[in-house]
Amino acid sequence: MKDRAYVILASWPEGRDEEDRARAVQAGAGCDAYTAGLIARRRVPCIAARVEPAALAVGIVQRLLDEGVGALSLTWEQIAGGLEPPLLRSLAWADGAPEPMYIATRVDGEVLGLRARDLRLLVRAKVRISRREATPNASVGEFARTPVDPILGVPIPSDPTRAKVMLKTVEVLDLHLLDGTQLRCDGSRFSFLFTGEALGMTDTENMDRLAMRLAGEAPRAVVDTGFGEAKFLSEYVADFMSVRGSLQGGDSRGMVALSIYSRLMAGVRAWAG
Repeated sequence: MKDRAYVILASWPEGRDEEDRARAVQAGAGCDAYTAGLIARRRVPCIAARVEPAALAVGIVQRLLDEGVGALSLTWEQIAGGLEPPLLRSLAWADGAPEPMYIATRVDGEVLGLRARDLRLLVRAKVRISRREATPNASVGEFARTPVDPILGVPIPSDPTRAKVMLKTVEVLDLHLLDGTQLRCDGSRFSFLFTGEALGMTDTENMDRLAMRLAGEAPRAVVDTGFGEAKFLSEYVADFMSVRGSLQGGDSRGMVALSIYSRLMAGVRAWAG
């Protein structure tokens, strides 16, 4: 557990230009003018400050509210709790149900019943991930081409293996329910066979169709597609990176960033009512 909180800006005052926003952030969050100017250019929601101890966030949020800036705070634990949401293997429409309902099967085998009216937020995103695979160097003859230290006149030691980096984009849809439950459709592990929609040629097409159908049947749900613009997240990913991810030889920063963003959006959605 970390006694840390994150102050989140949820909305800008209407009719205020970038300069006025910066002054409001500086007065409310207590940051310098340069940092306030950078924050004022961001699309909301965004993180304005990292605070320790967490209790200090209450005063900052109130000062921002007094400046007309919509603000709230989430603790480190509240965000970290959503880093690895349960993954869905499939989502099937419940035929004959009195209202739009779905049978959700998790990757771990658990089966859930979901009602469309319980959906509060859908976060649709593309996440770029990489995986490094070690491969042996080409041959013994490689030694003959090893660079030589110009001062000592001896071969410069090299890594006996080479890293092959595999890059791919994963299509993701996070489902947030009114009771705080969060579920994730990860295109690399999700089956689109039972969604009731004609299958497209790509995961992108299939995930977009799934999101559109869910949104059309969930009157309370807000659809968010802003993850790609949330560049500020790079500053906070390290706060939530796990050793487990790096030991597996993969770069999980993209998924961690999405999980942070998804929790931020859920917090803002709950705050907005």
